[in-house]
Amino acid sequence: MEGGFAIALVALATWAALLPGAFWEALGLAVRDGGRLAKGQALTTKPLLGGVAKGTPQEEPGMLLGAVKVVTPGTRSQIQSDNTGMKRSHEAMVGEGQAGEVFRAEPPSVTFVVLGPSGQEIGRFRLPREAQALDLKQAVEESTGLPRETQQVLIGHRRVEDEEMLLAGGDTPDLAEVEATLLVQLPVPTTRLEVQWKQLPETDGYLEELRVLNLARAGRRGWPPKEVLVPTARMGCVGIDPESGLLVLVGGGLPEHFGRRNGARYGYDSGEGSDSLHASELEDADGDKKRPSGPRVEYLPFSWKPGYRRQHPARRRNYEERCYSFRNSARNSLLVMPADSPAFSLPLDGHDPLVTAVEMHAMSSLQGYPFPSVGLAVALATGSRRKFAGPLQLIACELSPVTARTVCLTPADADCQAVCLDRGKEVAISAEVHSDGTYIGFYRLRPCQAASAERLRAEGGSCGRRATSIAWSEPANAVLLTFAGEHAIYVYQRVGAAWQPLQTLGDASSRGCQDGPASELRFWFPCGDCRLLQGPYGSLMKDSFPLLPGPGGAIYVHSGGALLLLAADLTSARKITSMREELWLTEDDEGTPIFPTCQNVFGVHSGSVYRSLVRTNDTEEVLIRRLQISAELRRPRSDIRATAPKLWPSITEQRIYHAELAFGPQIAPTYYHDSHRDKWDGNVMWLSDDWLWEDCPHKKPQDLRVSVFGMWTTFASWRATSSQYSCGESNDSQLRISYEDACKPVLPWKK
Repeated sequence: MEGGFAIALVALATWAALLPGAFWEALGLAVRDGGRLAKGQALTTKPLLGGVAKGTPQEEPGMLLGAVKVVTPGTRSQIQSDNTGMKRSHEAMVGEGQAGEVFRAEPPSVTFVVLGPSGQEIGRFRLPREAQALDLKQAVEESTGLPRETQQVLIGHRRVEDEEMLLAGGDTPDLAEVEATLLVQLPVPTTRLEVQWKQLPETDGYLEELRVLNLARAGRRGWPPKEVLVPTARMGCVGIDPESGLLVLVGGGLPEHFGRRNGARYGYDSGEGSDSLHASELEDADGDKKRPSGPRVEYLPFSWKPGYRRQHPARRRNYEERCYSFRNSARNSLLVMPADSPAFSLPLDGHDPLVTAVEMHAMSSLQGYPFPSVGLAVALATGSRRKFAGPLQLIACELSPVTARTVCLTPADADCQAVCLDRGKEVAISAEVHSDGTYIGFYRLRPCQAASAERLRAEGGSCGRRATSIAWSEPANAVLLTFAGEHAIYVYQRVGAAWQPLQTLGDASSRGCQDGPASELRFWFPCGDCRLLQGPYGSLMKDSFPLLPGPGGAIYVHSGGALLLLAADLTSARKITSMREELWLTEDDEGTPIFPTCQNVFGVHSGSVYRSLVRTNDTEEVLIRRLQISAELRRPRSDIRATAPKLWPSITEQRIYHAELAFGPQIAPTYYHDSHRDKWDGNVMWLSDDWLWEDCPHKKPQDLRVSVFGMWTTFASWRATSSQYSCGESNDSQLRISYEDACKPVLPWKK
């Protein structure tokens, strides 16, 4: 019964809506003549502004009752004319399509003139009188990009909180404009981080390790511990300010694995802000037999990671095909550790170019308006997770507890090969290659704009080669450059509208490690064929970095196994400490059985040299350590071990103990442990250089080869290893091997 009544009402309403307007006009009622209209009269309404019909003269015939007026036939044409004019006026005020709306009185509003801390006008914003401080902050953020978390509003001398009204009872209620002062402040980080440098035991105070703890997380069982941020398995590039010690680390999320056959993903869940590869970035490969409907994809970057098992060789191929997986080390966070303020962590979008940085420099510089930050980070980045060679782009990032603002400085067609900072003037100096030659660019970092760069051509010298490092000398007003394949430092000075090399430190064609006057200097700057080298777990780093920035504008030179300090006037250099890689290792770093891999040195601060290392065991931790600068470390290894028993473990080129070496002799010469300490830094990448074997009792092996993992081996060692796991079968088929198979590393398995 009730349902039928509802259907009838809906039908009646639909029928009424279809009737013409003339019918309802003739059917209108008015309070006249007993509630009836005279013949020829109709009822209409007219839009009102302020409660009175606009454009209605007082002598107009008819009767006005609030918003209702009785219309006589004599006045119908005049009213239609007035309605047409008002409709056009209304359309001009509120736009087309809204002319049928009723005029309403706008609420009273005020124009807030926002002034900066130094009195500069930031903008004018018209808001209602009842607006809160949060509304004004939102308007300022949309206009200038200044995060509202960093804004503080003052009306007169009164500080206005977010939920308070901008205009209180006595704050100039009758003025059309009100001045508001905007103060910019650094917000307090919400996450409590504790930064500590831990002295490693039995190293005589030479070696320290960085530890960062998240005090907001409770320590739980499991690995890695939830409260430990550093060391961590998810860390990329590192930068330091040699003046203040500001550290900037590019970290990331959990690993992500893909099955080779079924494409199943487990581990880290891909999402917004992650470094995981999107489906559009995957390259198609050959079809999958198990999934004929879809192609099998090869997940990039880097390569498939096989799983090994000690079993019969006949089954190993099947096992490797089943267990192939891809490990994506997602890097999507930024860890900032100022020297005089709390540390904080910021999330990074997976497509932020900062997550692909291969070299980074930091600068501590407190700034308020227009963007509050504790400093700057300048980096060289590939810009894509699928680029492993170049070209590189120069990016700058403001470090704020609210967000990280990243700007690309170099144009798209430029290849930025090296970068340094002039911290006094807040300028980034780069060596760039354009289509028409090599340029030296100067970029002002505040305000950070690529259009304001000054680029001048670098002429002469070795500009045709790849630049490996750059440094700025303020006393000499010169740019120092090193190039791949040359063992000298070129000093460029500005001559007219170009930079020309007016001085050369060292001999480009001869190698050595000699300090003294500029005429006697000799360097050894080894480098690889590619400027980007792949480290453990797919990390990328530069192959050579001879010039290191130091505090006070000092320039350090990493030559062979020694660290030299250039004089301020570039007339001499002297050795100050050793750069042997094993000095950053201790006996406790043994990782059953492989020791950590040493990566690039990234800076000098407060009498210490900073370096990153990677554990290649199950933890996959990235370590940040600093080694004290001391002439005592240039002594023979036996003398160093007498005072620091756990420093410099006795390991081979495969990063294992001598006792663990199962087959063949040690390839790396032990002669440099106690003699000619300044010649070699222990980096096994340079073992193929013939100059390293000169004047050495050990002879270079003839069949020396490098593995895909950066380890050295010989063909004889490979044969001995493969025959051990042949289970007594014939080894003739394994002798017919390819070059890639022969370059596999010697696996440290035991019987």
